[in-house]
Amino acid sequence: MPKVNIMDIKYLRYNEIDFDCWDACVYRAVNSLPYAYSWYLDIVTDGQWDALVYGNYEVVMPLPYRKKWLVKYVYQPHWIQQLGVFSVYPLNEKMVLDFLQSIPQQFKYLDFYLNEANSFALKEVPATPRINYVVSLNKSYDVLHKGYNNNTKRNVKKAMAYKQQVQHNIPPNAIVRLHQNTVGKKNNNFDKKYYANIERLMYICLHKRMATALGVYDAHNELSAVAFFMQDQKRIIHLLSASNDAGKKAGSMFTIFDYLIQKNAATNTLLDFEGSMLAGVAQFYHGFGGKEVNYWHVKANRLPFLLRYFKK
Repeated sequence: MPKVNIMDIKYLRYNEIDFDCWDACVYRAVNSLPYAYSWYLDIVTDGQWDALVYGNYEVVMPLPYRKKWLVKYVYQPHWIQQLGVFSVYPLNEKMVLDFLQSIPQQFKYLDFYLNEANSFALKEVPATPRINYVVSLNKSYDVLHKGYNNNTKRNVKKAMAYKQQVQHNIPPNAIVRLHQNTVGKKNNNFDKKYYANIERLMYICLHKRMATALGVYDAHNELSAVAFFMQDQKRIIHLLSASNDAGKKAGSMFTIFDYLIQKNAATNTLLDFEGSMLAGVAQFYHGFGGKEVNYWHVKANRLPFLLRYFKK
């Protein structure tokens, strides 16, 4: 592995990036995540992202940005849990720190998440840990099922009494509609743009054969629960899910996740639950054998003193 020199890290604006080379790096990276593909970033940022690149795109770091009051800042877009440094070489602390220190000073505020492979002891950068849950599916379904906690086993068994059948190829617009009518009604942050981006993202993932869209219909043939999973060569990522009252009563989400685990058991795949910091949601993921993994929240204020409270 060549020694990455901070002087060799280049800052590229969006129109200077070679997207073919970029995507090849993300695909080959030891810590590859689909969030970092150029097409994914284009959708969730509306094409507002720059980049740091080392060598011939052997190590890369996307910089999604926004502007407020003419101040340019790096942020974490919706529908991306982790970004940070992606490398075809094994990562180390110095490499990550060099990239972080190479973020141009024109970005006056930093508020974003590094990926779990960047989770070194970041002593020189203000960073706090966040929690994700993952489970390796490289064992048989019987072994994976034994790894469920007792509460999850009971709920999976209880859901079976409803004779639910999991359906594939649920249309993204139907997934969005159910989410809007359930989760969306409880959260005012979910605006039209929020849903437009995720619907477009789901259609493109399906077109690229990088997704699974699952759902359960109730006795009245109404969609009662949905879950959308993005998938690459290494991971199945839980991107979005929702259930109505009928789905909650029938434990449909337990049925969907158990079905997904059963269908992908004994593969070299990681089920990534994508979160959560919420106790109830974390308990659900942990119940399926999810193991806690940390990634890091970087936050730094580079604004002049008089503007320091521009954003906290």
